[in-house]
Amino acid sequence: DILSETCSDLDLDDYPALWATKSVHNIPIESSWHWNRKYNSLSIREIIEEGKSNGIFQPMYQRDCDLFHWLFPKIVQSCLEDYMDYWNKHRTRPNNTSAIPSGVTPNQIMACPRDYNMMDCHFDVRPEIIDALREQLPPREEVFRWVSDEFELCAQAAYDEIDRPSLVGASAMKESWVIFRRMKEAIIARE
Repeated sequence: DILSETCSDLDLDDYPALWATKSVHNIPIESSWHWNRKYNSLSIREIIEEGKSNGIFQPMYQRDCDLFHWLFPKIVQSCLEDYMDYWNKHRTRPNNTSAIPSGVTPNQIMACPRDYNMMDCHFDVRPEIIDALREQLPPREEVFRWVSDEFELCAQAAYDEIDRPSLVGASAMKESWVIFRRMKEAIIARE
C-alpha cells in the first residue's frame, strides 16, 4: 500500500488509519451538530424531514427520489462547508483551566501546533504519491454521482428553467423545498 510505505514509521496499532465507532461515542462531531444548528439557525435534519411530512417529497415516485438525490447533496454540502469554514476560523474563549489551547482559532492551532505545546503530526506526502493514490480511485464525478446521466440532464434543464436559484448556504437550505417543488413541476411538465 502506497500510503503505508510513505508512513512506514507509524505503528498502525497506535495510529490506525481508521476505526469504527458509534456516532454517540464520537463526542466532538456529535456535539458540533448543536453548534451547527446555532450557527445556521436551522436543523438540516428537520428541514429534510419536512419535505416528506408536508407531502412535497413522495418517496414512492422514483422522480422524487432522483430529484432529492440531485438537489440535497449540493445544498447540505454547502451548509456544512460554510459551517466548517466558520468553525475553523472562530476564536475560542480563553480558558486557563482547559487542557487544550483556547483563545485562538482551530486553524491557528493546526498551522502552528508547537506554538501551543502540541505535537506536530503533519507529514509531507510527495505529489507523485498523491497521483498514484488518485489512480486507484474512480473519478470524482463518478463517486459523487447520485443520479443517472439521463436524470442529471433532466434535472439540470429544470434547474435552468427556474432561473438557477442559489444552492449555497443556510438560505438555500431554508428554501430547499420551494426549489424542489419548482423543479419537480418543471420536470413533470416535460414528461
